[in-house]
Amino acid sequence: MTAPKGYSARQIRLHWIVTALIILQFLLHEPMSEAWDMIEDGQGPGSDWLVMSHVIGGILVLIFALWRLALRATRGVPPPPDSEPPLLRRAAHLGYLALYALMIAMPLSGMAA
Repeated sequence: MTAPKGYSARQIRLHWIVTALIILQFLLHEPMSEAWDMIEDGQGPGSDWLVMSHVIGGILVLIFALWRLALRATRGVPPPPDSEPPLLRRAAHLGYLALYALMIAMPLSGMAA
C-alpha cells in the first residue's frame, strides 16, 4: 500500500473530536472524583449529569480511538519528512503508540472501576 500524501478529512475530524473529548474528560474530572468518593463511602453517586457526561465521553474516546486505528490500518498515514532524523522518527512513533495506548487504556480502566 502506498502511503498517502496527507490525512483524510475523516481522520482530521476524528483527531479533533477525540481532542475535544479528552479536554472534556479533564474538565469533568472533579465531579467524577466526588462521585467515586461517595461510592467509597457507601453512598450512591446520585444522578449527576456531569458524571454521566464523563462516562459517555470516555466511551466515545474509546470508540473513536479504535476507529482512528482502523482508518490508520486501512488508509495509512503520510510518512514523516525525509529530512527528519531517525531518532526523532522513532520518538514520534513511540509517542503515537503511547497516546493510542492511553486513549484505549484510560476508558477501559474507567469502565473496570
